[in-house]
Amino acid sequence: LQAGAVLPPGAGVSGLAVVKGEPVFSADIMNDPEVVLTERHQFLAVLGSRTALAAPLRSKGKIIGALSIFDQVGRVFTESEVLLLQRFADQAALALENARLFEETERRRREAEELAQVARTLTESLDVEAVSERIVESVRRFFGVESALVFQLQPDQSLRSLAITGVVGQVVPGLTFPPGAGVAGLAVATGEPVFSADVMNDPQIVVTEAHRHLAVMESKAVLGVPLRSKGKIIGALTITDHPGRTFSEAEVTLLRTYADHAALALENAHLYRAGQHRERIARSLYEIGKAISSTLDPTTLLAQIGEKAIEVIGASTCAVFEINEADQQLYVRATKGISPDHRFAPIKLGQGPAGSAAAQRRTVFTSDIVARPLPGSDEIVDDTGMPVPHVTPSGEYHAVLAAPLISQDTVIGAICVYWDQAHAHQDDEAEVLSSFADQAAIALRNAGLFQEATRSYEELKRTQDQMIHIEKLRALGEMAGGVAHDFNNLLAAILGRAQYALLCMGELSEHDIRRCLTVIEQAALDGAETVRRLLDFTRGKPRQQELTSVDVNELLSYITEASRPRWKDEAEAKGVTIQVNCLRGEVVPIAGNPVELREVLLNFVFNAIEAMPQGGALTLRSFMEGGKVCIQLEDTGHGMPEEVRRRIFDPFFTTKGPQRSGLGLSVSYGIIRRHEGEIEVESREGKGTTFTIRLPVREAPAPPIRVSEAISTGSFRLLVVDDEAPVRETLEEILQAAGHQVVTAEDGFQALDLLRRQTFDFVCTDLGMPGMNGWELVQRVKAEWPAVKIALITGWGAQVESEDVMASGVDLLIAKPFEIREILRALAMAAGQTSATQR
Repeated sequence: LQAGAVLPPGAGVSGLAVVKGEPVFSADIMNDPEVVLTERHQFLAVLGSRTALAAPLRSKGKIIGALSIFDQVGRVFTESEVLLLQRFADQAALALENARLFEETERRRREAEELAQVARTLTESLDVEAVSERIVESVRRFFGVESALVFQLQPDQSLRSLAITGVVGQVVPGLTFPPGAGVAGLAVATGEPVFSADVMNDPQIVVTEAHRHLAVMESKAVLGVPLRSKGKIIGALTITDHPGRTFSEAEVTLLRTYADHAALALENAHLYRAGQHRERIARSLYEIGKAISSTLDPTTLLAQIGEKAIEVIGASTCAVFEINEADQQLYVRATKGISPDHRFAPIKLGQGPAGSAAAQRRTVFTSDIVARPLPGSDEIVDDTGMPVPHVTPSGEYHAVLAAPLISQDTVIGAICVYWDQAHAHQDDEAEVLSSFADQAAIALRNAGLFQEATRSYEELKRTQDQMIHIEKLRALGEMAGGVAHDFNNLLAAILGRAQYALLCMGELSEHDIRRCLTVIEQAALDGAETVRRLLDFTRGKPRQQELTSVDVNELLSYITEASRPRWKDEAEAKGVTIQVNCLRGEVVPIAGNPVELREVLLNFVFNAIEAMPQGGALTLRSFMEGGKVCIQLEDTGHGMPEEVRRRIFDPFFTTKGPQRSGLGLSVSYGIIRRHEGEIEVESREGKGTTFTIRLPVREAPAPPIRVSEAISTGSFRLLVVDDEAPVRETLEEILQAAGHQVVTAEDGFQALDLLRRQTFDFVCTDLGMPGMNGWELVQRVKAEWPAVKIALITGWGAQVESEDVMASGVDLLIAKPFEIREILRALAMAAGQTSATQR
């Protein structure tokens, strides 16, 4: 009989002592009918018949075993020997119980230490994969088994392997097992530990092909327990060992305790991963939201949305579709992970994942569209009419999740993410994709609104351009009418006097001829003044040489006195009283043309006087406002209606009848604008009118150096260039009459030819000429004959800037129409006392 051998209950003299609970004596155990012998007692046959005495081992009133002694047949044990054996058995029982308790205590201590170490190990990481690996490694080592596996419960109650260690065949993590299959599935289904001594042949265990790989095609003993966290089963833990291995109740309890620690560690890891996942989602949505607020380019935004969607959800590719309102089909607007060369056929509503999501207004998911196609999925065709397989340009896809794009309760498209392999649906994937769908819908909506606004703006701009064109034509018509009226009056005087002089040539006295010529001269000068006012109205700003430092208060004082004959003498002669108040505030000097500013203010004052035929008050004031010098003229006259107020600065607009040109206020407006100022008008019928002028504070340029006004009495040799024969001939006769030698040319090329053959003091040239304009001629002359003086005589003189004149090398500028005295005096000032003829 060997240590560790197990005897059936009641067998042998020891078993009989345990059953009776008292000492048992047998004179010959081999022939004692009361003693039951088993195969384990065959060693007694070798020894022969024996006398035996057995006493039960008691500890705290409980029998825990037996103590037997043997001797030769015929030995008789006295009562005192029996009592001694019983006392010895009692002492042995106490010693054995103490040893057992000590061993149990040590075992529990070791288990507690191991579990504490396991708990520390499991909580050292928050990575799901790392925690899973530590679980299986520690449990395999702790229980001394061949292999260990940990599974995660999926939403569909299937189990997915997270980590495997030990002898497990070809199985790798990530395999999915059907609900209730295997020891782990049964443990999850029942919520209790499940043990199978022969898992491959156990009728209560559902074995799949994956389980056969786990068992390496041979039977194994498997113990599985559910993983619980906060009362909820989240997976299972199994340990596998050689066939015939049994697990004690204490080991089962210990594995359950271990599973609780493992479940807590896994749950924390999953919560941490979920938190990180949510953070990535929030960050991605924030970045997309920021991008939406910073750009209206839908292509860029949708590509970013697709990129973030597959990054957060973990898919392979993504596509965003938009519904075309014309044919109600979905067209791809953006993709990620798909070749840009790929051509997509339009998709009908209700067809395929995108069409189904848009038609049903909800998310649509299939874990394997090849095995379980959606309605209409197999009907997708390309533009040739051939069926399109379930592929993306990156390869065949199996799993797909689609969400509708909804804007203002209207479906405008869909967004789809694809997986290359079959994929189990995760809890938050639909929610996440819906969030990205909302962002995509906003992007598409904003793009649509922007395009609509752009179209509206372009239509409005076209309409405004048409209105401006019409208004320009109207203004030009009014201007043309005003110019025609003024110039017809001037031409009538000129033509009438000229024809009268020709008709009566022999009969007119010198006085009459002089009177006719004087009228013609004044009419021409008046026409020139009208042209100057027109050009002043369109000119951008005063020339620098026209600007001086202007004291606005002195300007108001001058205007008040200069207009006194109108508002005092003439008014009193009519029996009318007009009170003029001049309120001068503290203002700084400005840079301006005092002549033009006096003209503006006088014009406003005269208009105010005319607006008060029955008398009234006119107030002129100056003040500073917003860093600008302000001049205000306020009258108590009859005012003006709104329609008139809006048009008072239009050229040739007048309410004073045909005797006025209508250029006064428009020219005043042009002068103020050239000074970079503003004019505001407030007026109410019967209440009066207020003009407010605001002028910027600027430093006036230094006064120009004045040239001596001495006029030369010498004779110059002049080359006159002008393409207009009447102007050229007139200028030639005038200069010859003044004693100068004059040669004429009709264009720049002829002038250059003459300059190469003759010597001249001056070249007098027009600006606007065909072939070679005046600027080009000046450049050529100054390059080849730098000593020759150049006079630019042009009808554009009011619009030619002095800076351009100086830069080009022109010596003097004379505007058409010109006066003889002005030309002769300017030539003398520019040339001094030197001439070619005198050399």
